[in-house]
Amino acid sequence: MATLVFQPPTGYHPDWGDFPTWLAFIAAAVAGGVALTQLKAQQDQINAEAERNIKRDQLLDSQLQEAQQRALTNQRRQGEQVRLSGYPMRADGRAFAQIVNDSERPIRDVACRMMQEGKPTLPTEFRVAVNLPGPPGSPQPDRTYFPAKAAEFDIASGQYLSLNAGKEIRISFAGDPMYAQSVKYVIHFTDDADVRWQLDDDMRLTTAPDEGW
Repeated sequence: MATLVFQPPTGYHPDWGDFPTWLAFIAAAVAGGVALTQLKAQQDQINAEAERNIKRDQLLDSQLQEAQQRALTNQRRQGEQVRLSGYPMRADGRAFAQIVNDSERPIRDVACRMMQEGKPTLPTEFRVAVNLPGPPGSPQPDRTYFPAKAAEFDIASGQYLSLNAGKEIRISFAGDPMYAQSVKYVIHFTDDADVRWQLDDDMRLTTAPDEGW
């Protein structure tokens, strides 16, 4: 009886040699599945981190653009408070432009040119606006333009050296009446932050070219 319990019936010989192979296969399959699961989890983490990096870079780019825009706005603030008014040429060839510094700080090296057929013409005179008392009973002062002092301008370079806050100057030119319709005015000036600007008589403000006057 014991022989029947502990020994298989005569003629039955199971192939126990395949059992370790199957165990190894099952173990390898389980290990492979675990490895694939871990690899997928790692790949998901990498993808998620890459997506976060993209979003972070986009946010940083947006913040940088906003900071640059704010800096540009602040940089232009004084220049946008300078006004240039150009007047048509008269029949005798005389013309003039007016510059007003409505900012709270002075501007320097204010150079003005009258353009005819795209060619620049130097000023012939600088005058400074002065408010005089108006007629008795008049609420408005009488605005008059007096010749600027010699120390205030350089006629050779066509520059008014320093235009203080709230001040106005008038610049005179002489040109050819034949091309009166082509007359335009352009000024270059340096603001309080040492930035050089160009302003057209259509109030277009840009940074002055390096080779400019």
